[in-house]
Amino acid sequence: MSPTGDLGTQLQRALMLIASERTAPAVEQAAVREAARLLSADCSLLAFFDIAGHIQSVTRYRVGRMDETAATLLPEESFVQRAYEQGATVLHEPDGALPHAAVAVPCRLGERTLGALGAIYVTADARPSAEAVTTLTLLATYCASVIENARLNDYAQQELLRTQDLDEPWLSLVEAAPNDMVFIVAPDGRIIDANRTAYRMLGYTKYELLHRTIPDIVPSPSRREDQPVLRALIDDILAGRVKEFESAYITKSGRIFPAEVRVRPVEVAGQKVVVGLSRDISERKAAEAHMLQSDHLRTLGEMAAGVAHDMNNMLTAALGPIELVLATSQETPTRDMLQAARRALLDGAETVKRIQAFARQSDEAVTQAVNLLEVVREVVEFTRPRWHTQAQQRNVCVDIVVEGADVPQIHGHAAELREALTNLVTNALDAMPEGGRLTIAVERVGTDVAVRLTDTGVGMPPEVMQRVFDPFFSTKRGRGSGLGLSVVYGIVKRHRGDIQLDSTPGEGTTFTLTFPVPSAEELAAAPAAAPPPERVERPAIAGSRPRRALRVLVLDDQPPVAAVLQWILELDNQQHDVAVFTRASNALAALGDQRFDLICTDINMPDLSGWEFARLAKAHDPTVPIAIVTGWNEAYSAEELERRGADFLLRKPYQVNDVQRIIDEVQRQALQPSLRAPHDVC
Repeated sequence: MSPTGDLGTQLQRALMLIASERTAPAVEQAAVREAARLLSADCSLLAFFDIAGHIQSVTRYRVGRMDETAATLLPEESFVQRAYEQGATVLHEPDGALPHAAVAVPCRLGERTLGALGAIYVTADARPSAEAVTTLTLLATYCASVIENARLNDYAQQELLRTQDLDEPWLSLVEAAPNDMVFIVAPDGRIIDANRTAYRMLGYTKYELLHRTIPDIVPSPSRREDQPVLRALIDDILAGRVKEFESAYITKSGRIFPAEVRVRPVEVAGQKVVVGLSRDISERKAAEAHMLQSDHLRTLGEMAAGVAHDMNNMLTAALGPIELVLATSQETPTRDMLQAARRALLDGAETVKRIQAFARQSDEAVTQAVNLLEVVREVVEFTRPRWHTQAQQRNVCVDIVVEGADVPQIHGHAAELREALTNLVTNALDAMPEGGRLTIAVERVGTDVAVRLTDTGVGMPPEVMQRVFDPFFSTKRGRGSGLGLSVVYGIVKRHRGDIQLDSTPGEGTTFTLTFPVPSAEELAAAPAAAPPPERVERPAIAGSRPRRALRVLVLDDQPPVAAVLQWILELDNQQHDVAVFTRASNALAALGDQRFDLICTDINMPDLSGWEFARLAKAHDPTVPIAIVTGWNEAYSAEELERRGADFLLRKPYQVNDVQRIIDEVQRQALQPSLRAPHDVC
């Protein structure tokens, strides 16, 4: 309901008169005068309170004169304070304290209640009408806005005349660096004073900051429950038990940043206060968080590499016998069954390779030419247990679709890009708890390569989108550190790229990463990523090759794996003579007793590494070919293999054809020694 007719016209006139005043006291006087006139009341009063609920000012008007006899509310005027405290209209009925009818309404500015405006009816039987209450409410709301603006203007004028950062009583107490925020805080948590750095960094004017308490500028899920904690902290500071700690601040715009706080109690003119110096430590925290994340990923990489190594040994032990049976058996049902098992083992080997590629960190100290489409595919496979296996266990369907054709390579660190994309994929999966689809598109966009990840998840509201890249910000309620997307942002920026976010609540989210395409000169200068070695399919064992039988030494501390290599060699057409050793010391002793045509040694041996064994074997017989067998995924150049005394590199899980290629090469080199060169056969 709003005032109608002549009362509405009078209200408009009153609002214009109030707005014409330029200072806060003049506005307050105009407000109580117009309130009494509009409501035909005998007396009106306006009270304003500070952030702690203490009275700042009281302005009264009695018909015919302005009353300034008291700067506090009288006992009979308590109905005005109730309206302020309750934030609601108070209708007073005559009683012993105030034998007259009265009404008071809160003066609200947004969600804040600044004070209350009241009117008293001395005339017998006079009562405020519903229309009068509405008029008083409109007047109070308008007055709150005009008076607040007037006070801000008064304060701004005063600040222009000030040359000091803090008020005089505190200047001698503070020694602050230029980037330190300084707060003077009362025992009840009110901010008494602050320096320019504080209100600049928090986004407030000084007037606004001095009308707030510490809970207003410290992020908290529930300020009411945190009040006892704040009081206990201030008590400890005043008692000298707390001198420094880490906290966080929330700016006027809602951004949160961590801070290092140093505090000490001070007493000035009988008033106890807390002097606090705070410094933004966002960069330090971000660096620490990134280091922690890097350490975590490095540990994860080492674990993944170790697991992959063990898996390769197991795959070798399983794949070798199957291939031997396939090479010698002609039974169709048996071959069909074993072909399926072989295919599954080879698929498992490819998965292990992707894990090894993801975990590998150390060999990318310099930027390389990176194919983003390949990185995306590696990330999808690496996260498969999460979006496929675990989702099925929860009876949820999650589908990841990769779209894109060949795109130009970019300059970058493949491991970092895998980390960034894994974070984004994980976030997308978290946003689809009931299942959905994640589409990852890789395409050329002008002079850039773009990776676009679009999920069908819960989406984000605008206030979350604004802060989603801030360190320490998380919506996962304790399940996340709030670092994932800030790390992604840092990685993208280090690659001279850009990241954009588009999200609609209830519909989904799209992250778009763009990276510049380097020039041909830049690309030529960057080391190319080693392509996966091609497998050349050759005839199986059951074939005819005019070669002689070889004397082969096999060194591996895993008997099942050594047995596979022995079976492959012994079942070859030449039926090679194989000596198997599980300790390097025994194998070295055998070198003194007989000559070998080929040595196959695993890298990881308990008593002597495969590299050291190869060096000693070459020292004993420089002409003997040596194949290094490994389940790890390190990259070795031909020069490094030759320097370490190796002629071949055989990667687990190897197949029959991989071993046959080494045998063929050894036979060929025996006929033409000048053609010898190190090889990575698999």
